[in-house]
Amino acid sequence: MILRYEDFPHYEDESWVENYANRNRRDLLIRRTRILNEFRQFSSDEEFITYLQEHAPHIYRRSLLELKALAVAESHKETPEEYRDRHERVAWADLENEIAAEVESIRQIVFREIKMDRLKKALEQEFPEEYREIIHQAFQRYQQGGRGDEQKPPPEIYGP
Repeated sequence: MILRYEDFPHYEDESWVENYANRNRRDLLIRRTRILNEFRQFSSDEEFITYLQEHAPHIYRRSLLELKALAVAESHKETPEEYRDRHERVAWADLENEIAAEVESIRQIVFREIKMDRLKKALEQEFPEEYREIIHQAFQRYQQGGRGDEQKPPPEIYGP
């Protein structure tokens, strides 16, 4: 593998950042929360940031590219049409996130039901009483909302 560092000095040019922000305004505004969260996460390691500012200030400045572009995009005075369009896109993004959360919730419910079904079937098997009791306890924890695997797994069923 060959790595090559390429210098992109235009990333630090304010007019280039402004043009970038104007061309990508919608995308930047839609991704606003993510950009801010990524910046918070990036800047949370103060020791790293201090080191970067002292030893590679150009890299630190370039790491702020999207944040600077977002600031420019937010300072733009929107027309009523742009405002409606942005809010519609944000509403769609929020709806997609809601749907994704619902799908995940349903997936968790289905997964839990499958696990409960497996536990029920295990209880119907002919296991020694000590194993049946462990399976029965796991099933009860599942019914009460626990994960069902808080206890140690049963000893090897098939012998040493």
